[in-house]
Amino acid sequence: MKFLGNYLFTMLAGGLCYLILPWWSIAVGACVAAFLYPLTAWVNFISGFFAIAVLWLGHAWWIDYHNNGIVVASINPLFGMRVWELTFLVGGLVGGFAALTGRYGREAILGEAAIGRSRYRNKYRNKYR
Repeated sequence: MKFLGNYLFTMLAGGLCYLILPWWSIAVGACVAAFLYPLTAWVNFISGFFAIAVLWLGHAWWIDYHNNGIVVASINPLFGMRVWELTFLVGGLVGGFAALTGRYGREAILGEAAIGRSRYRNKYRNKYR
């Protein structure tokens, strides 16, 4: 349930930042969402990746729909992949790494131990020293 909340809040915060600020402001939304919803690092990365990737893909589709695909048809030959795949990948990486930054920032600022660490991590640490 926390994953879904993190995913939706990341989309909402990233979308609101993206409306009034430059394109890189989606990272701020993903960072804040991961700071407020602490999950494990991988889960935060996946949540930020897919939330921002879907948000950016939807926005790119909306722009393409309203200009009848003229821009996409002219840009596709320049890259080895389709523009949709590139949009999904770049947006996802920005969102995923921003979510990781928010997760590790929470750990550094609030001093909380990472969620999801193994309970056996320090069990045998002092026994063999």
